Amino acid sequence: MNTETRTPHTPGPWYAPRMLYGDQGLIVAEETGENIAVSYDKKNARLIAAAPDLLAALTQIIDAYETGGEGDFDAAMRAIALATGQQVTV
Repeated sequence: MNTETRTPHTPGPWYAPRMLYGDQGLIVAEETGENIAVSYDKKNARLIAAAPDLLAALTQIIDAYETGGEGDFDAAMRAIALATGQQVTV
């Protein structure tokens, strides 16, 4: 399932710089400053912004599983923390 060579979306990292109107805000690509999405809820903004990290962590774990290697569970825990707004401790 190696997906390193094809990225059908804007590469991460993404972030939600600030909410613009109440809980509405933009999701932005860190490297280019490109607007990726609009979120209407702060919790959803974190989840959307963490999407590239979540995808990368899951892809790495699946690739490791398929090849008999070890998955990077710390990367998965960091991505989950970003998505849920928890402090990253790993």
